[in-house]
Amino acid sequence: YGEALQARRVDSPDAGKLLMDLAVDPMRSGIARASALDLLRGYPEPSHVLALPKLLADEDPLVREAAVRYLETTDPSTLFRLGMPLLDDPVRAVRLEAARTLAPLIRQQPPEAARARLDAALEAYDAAQLVNAERPESHLNIGLAKMAQGKAAAAQKAYRTALPLDPAFVPAYVNRAALYRALGSDAE
Repeated sequence: YGEALQARRVDSPDAGKLLMDLAVDPMRSGIARASALDLLRGYPEPSHVLALPKLLADEDPLVREAAVRYLETTDPSTLFRLGMPLLDDPVRAVRLEAARTLAPLIRQQPPEAARARLDAALEAYDAAQLVNAERPESHLNIGLAKMAQGKAAAAQKAYRTALPLDPAFVPAYVNRAALYRALGSDAE
């Protein structure tokens, strides 16, 4: 599997194929397959979507979690169709990653039952982040999820909470600036 991972690191022309071959190889470890899927996000191709149902149902939760992240490279319809079932995954980490990945669908006005499930999953995501409320990363993650949902005020609050925890935490400044830019408040 090292050759596939290295192919991505050196941007080899066959990296996408090698990474997908590794991701779907059940004889490889879950961590190697999940790593391949994460690196494969840099090579989104329509043919990769064909492998996603199997990867999202893989017995290894690391693979399922990485496959959920790969869904970010797909269109909203595919994200909804393949991602929503993962909100009921038996492993909490997979459910939380599914909630984070599916957060932008709130803007698409999903059917009421799906919206209620997604709202509940996003509340669980926020609660999981607050387990480490003393860390600015937790508030950054909440802010990013809120921005994905189109909730600018809640995102701004999360970024403002992160900064006093670590005044040198650059990602909070960067994302806060991006939020202000999106709101047309460049001066702030």
